[in-house]
Amino acid sequence: MAALECKMTKVCPECGHAFQGNDWDGIDAHWRAAHEHIMSYEEAWRLIQAGTYRNKEHDDPESSYRRGYQHGAWAAMEAAKSTPEYKIRHWIDDKLAHWRRDRINDRGLKPPTP
Repeated sequence: MAALECKMTKVCPECGHAFQGNDWDGIDAHWRAAHEHIMSYEEAWRLIQAGTYRNKEHDDPESSYRRGYQHGAWAAMEAAKSTPEYKIRHWIDDKLAHWRRDRINDRGLKPPTP
């Protein structure tokens, strides 16, 4: 039996941007483009690697973690919505809902009110 792999998404400690790919790939370009005015990349990277970087606005590590987790979950959900399987399933569900509504109306029944 194959073991399930669970990989934590790395998240920018300053803004919550979720990095796709391997580990921290792309943080240097992201930091320099978005956060260089706060702190140099070299200094920030040293703190991030040590796990001691603290966002001044969100100094609580727990809230920072939650913000990053929520952002990562949102990005994963949006990525899943762009797959062809999701689009086909959504299209089928939409057509079935219209068909069911039309069948109810054809019989003179009122559709349920929300």
